[in-house]
Amino acid sequence: RFNPAEVQLPSGKLQSFNMVSNPINRAREIAGHALDFIYNEKPIEGAAYAYAHLVLEHLFKSANRRTAVLAAVWVLSLGDFEVDADELLNVPLGDLREPGVKEQLKETIEKLIRKI
Repeated sequence: RFNPAEVQLPSGKLQSFNMVSNPINRAREIAGHALDFIYNEKPIEGAAYAYAHLVLEHLFKSANRRTAVLAAVWVLSLGDFEVDADELLNVPLGDLREPGVKEQLKETIEKLIRKI
């Protein structure tokens, strides 16, 4: 199946999901885009991007959020920042598809990081 599937969420919203033919390649693309933020001296934005996209795209059978946290930690470390992975994992996300929630995630990451 290569066409998007639509699902009605408990909130009543209709959400469209696309089939991912190669999740590893897609994860690499996400990591590459996150690195672009590093090269543009925006590691916090890169960490938030990697985190949000790995969670939203649900590329793996399990541990998507933990993988997203590790990706964010990795991106931040490349930008000379550190964050406690457990702290980041325990942040309540909300619905990342909602307007403003990704920006809130970025702001939360900003509050949790330390320069190394």
